[in-house]
Amino acid sequence: MKNIVRIAFTAFALTASLLAQPRKLPVSVSCSTEDKDYVAKRLCSSLQDQVMRSPRYQLVSDNDDLHWEISFASAAVSTAATASSTVLAIKDDKGQELVDHWATITGSKQVESQAEDMFAAVDEKIMAIIRAVSSSKSQVTEQ
Repeated sequence: MKNIVRIAFTAFALTASLLAQPRKLPVSVSCSTEDKDYVAKRLCSSLQDQVMRSPRYQLVSDNDDLHWEISFASAAVSTAATASSTVLAIKDDKGQELVDHWATITGSKQVESQAEDMFAAVDEKIMAIIRAVSSSKSQVTEQ
């Protein structure tokens, strides 16, 4: 329960800062891949590109105080495929809180579509949290 409250509070802080001034949501993408896992390197790079092209998000360094964080770790399955674990968290100066995670296996021919799917899942989760926090905020204001 403590983690849910912290996630809600941190998401509220991110949402409030956006309402105060129109700007993009800060997101960092950190990648941990094996040296010869070229599929994972391409997948991570493509995921970073998805964030940079997005009208809603801004790619930031992991050192920024308050932001969403996508952590990506992989292990080569073969020269043409990688297994990866992706974690979405909210990160602030006190640490980070896990929001969601998933695992995938990606072949070299599916890199772009997999990155698009991963980014869509991240976007959907972040927007659901922001809607829930905004709804809770308006209910508290009405009372």
